[in-house]
Amino acid sequence: MARRDDVNQLYLWPNRIEYIIKWLFWINVVCSVAYCIFKTGTVSNILLVVQILVSILYVVSRIIDDNLFWYNAERARRQTAIENGFGIDITEYKTNEYYNNSLPNNSTKFSVNAFESIMFSKTTAGRMLWKESIRMGIAVLAFISTCLVNKDYGIVLIMSQTVFSAFFVEEYVTLVVYKSRLEKLYDDFYKESITIGIKSEEQSILLLAYAIEYEAIKAHYKVRLSEKEFWKHNSETSLKWEQVRKKIKI
Repeated sequence: MARRDDVNQLYLWPNRIEYIIKWLFWINVVCSVAYCIFKTGTVSNILLVVQILVSILYVVSRIIDDNLFWYNAERARRQTAIENGFGIDITEYKTNEYYNNSLPNNSTKFSVNAFESIMFSKTTAGRMLWKESIRMGIAVLAFISTCLVNKDYGIVLIMSQTVFSAFFVEEYVTLVVYKSRLEKLYDDFYKESITIGIKSEEQSILLLAYAIEYEAIKAHYKVRLSEKEFWKHNSETSLKWEQVRKKIKI
């Protein structure tokens, strides 16, 4: 049977919003540079208004995505994870060959699925770090240049730029912490399922706790992993996971 992932369609709007946000970021950067050149006159006033509007649109877009589209997509992903792991029908969205293990339906399969997802997520997050660090640096520079130019006026612009830049700094720090949390969780999974081996009911329960912790980390940090980076290195990561999966002792 071919690979199937109905949940992916729910990420269309979050991906579109992320695309819009990237454009808002670069529009803001260009306007910040241009504002440093045209410090007075009609052009500078237009650039000031554009930067304020871009900052507002960015915040509004994030709020809408976080509380509507992203939540719905992640909720469906959690449901299909439970459905696949425990073999029960709880959602209209179906997946096939999304996870790569053929264990019988129980809590251990659900946990091993989470183990697999953690590997892919932490790998993708790690490959995103350098790009996000550059974007954060550019946002901070745009903020600093705005503050230097607007010494005596444009307080609204400075406030909006502060919020705008702070969002990008927060996103970068969140990505770093998110990756760190996943690496720790991956090591915990590896120790219990491979180094020690799953030999008791207590260990199965512990792995289930790790799987729930993974879902809690995703829900808390709300990191948007790059689809481009995921698919670019999918074959490499899949091969690595296959090697890890074969070493799991049950």
